[in-house]
This record gives sequence, structure tokens and C-alpha cells, in this order.
Amino acid sequence: MNQRVATITALLTVAVLTAGCSSSDRPRTAASSPHVSAPAPSPTEPFNGDGAAEIWRKADLGAARATSFHIVMKGFFQKEPVSMDMSLSSGPKAVGKITLNGHALNIRRIRKDIWFQAGRGFWRDRGITGRSADRLVGRWVKGSQSNTSLDIVFDLTNMSFIRKNYVSELGTSVLYTHVGDGEKIDGHQTVGLSARARALEGGEYKVTINIASDGTPLPMRCLVTSAKKYRGASFLYTQWSKKVTVVRPGNALRIPPGPA
Repeated sequence: MNQRVATITALLTVAVLTAGCSSSDRPRTAASSPHVSAPAPSPTEPFNGDGAAEIWRKADLGAARATSFHIVMKGFFQKEPVSMDMSLSSGPKAVGKITLNGHALNIRRIRKDIWFQAGRGFWRDRGITGRSADRLVGRWVKGSQSNTSLDIVFDLTNMSFIRKNYVSELGTSVLYTHVGDGEKIDGHQTVGLSARARALEGGEYKVTINIASDGTPLPMRCLVTSAKKYRGASFLYTQWSKKVTVVRPGNALRIPPGPA
């Protein structure tokens, strides 16, 4: 199998992750992040009685002004666990990984160049074995934004795209009605916004979101929960406006610049 075919196979997995984060395929929320600690008292006081809609408006504005952030998304697609763990900044730059069924696809991006790397288990699950796998295992593969077959990867490593679709959309598409004390997440005290369960495709879901109440209001976590197995998703947002460093991998296989 040549390098181009192997690359396309990897991209199909990335597309699966995107589908897995859609509202119709959200599983049960994964266990709480280790960043989350016990509830703290009276975190709503800094908002001076603001309602849920106004608190979210302030948080969405804070996120839009941020220069970078880290996102962790967890869920399932077709009963396989999927996750994304990525630091993104304007530039754009990104570094992190996408994991499908326990196998990681490492990703780095600097402006119009992108690199990805996977192990033997990942390629085996894609049907690539033997010498073809030997050539790919552990190797970085480099692609350019001029190659349209990489569009989905460039979207998933674009800070503006991720903020719009996996931060802002999770707030503006839900009518939050309740404000309550939140938990401490990544060192920030939060308030919790919640809404009544909503009937969406595939079942009924409840959405809650935590907003930092100390300093600039910012989204910190969103949970989409369902009583059905393999539904729902969790989203953790940290390291707002922190520096993101991306190192260019050496000795990478190169994808042709045109469409694959």
C-alpha cells in the first residue's frame, strides 16, 4: 500500500471522530476529569445576580478574545471510545492527539503544514499490516493545506473552528435556565449553568456547562448526558491564552501537495 492510500485511511478515522461529536451520536459522559475537585461555596457572587443567558454571553465573549486554549473531548462512535486532546492557538498552531478505540493519532500543526503519527495498533485497525505497516509505524507524515484531502484535519486543528463548533455552539444552542454553584476546575472556581433535558435525535439529553467565576468568565467544562448507553459527550476547556509550543518533527514522510 502506498503512502497516499495509507494517509487517506488515517483521515477517515479523523472524520469518524467528528461524527462522534455530533449531537446525534453522543454517548454517556465519561468519568469526571482528574482536574475536577469538590464543590466550593458561593461561586455565583461575582456575577451579581446575572441570569444564565447573561453569564453565558460573557463567557462566550471571553472565549472569543482568548489567544489559545486546550480542549479535551470524550465520547463514543459506533460503540468505540473516541477522544480528542489538543492545544490550539491563533496562528494557527496545534499539538495533541485523537484516539480511536485506544489507539492514538498524534497531530502537530504550524500554519499551513500538518504532521501526524500513529502506532501499529492504529494501522492494524485500519487494515494495514506487514511491510506497509512497518513503513508507517511511528513515522511522522507531513501534509500541506493545499491538499484538499486533509481539509478535515486542518479544521480540527484550527482554533477558530474548534471554538465555534465545540465551545460556542454548545452554549448558544442551549437555553440555559438555571444558575448554581459549580465545581473547581483546573484551579478556577465555577458556576454551573443547566437546562431541562432536550429531545434530540436518538434520545433525550441534558446539557450543563461550567463557567469560571474568578477573573474573566470563560467556559471550563460542558457535559452532554443521556440515559442511553454510548450516548453523550464531555468537553473540558483549560489553559486559556497560555503559550502553545509546537516542534516540527524531523524525517517525515511527505504527502503530495495536490488532492489525494
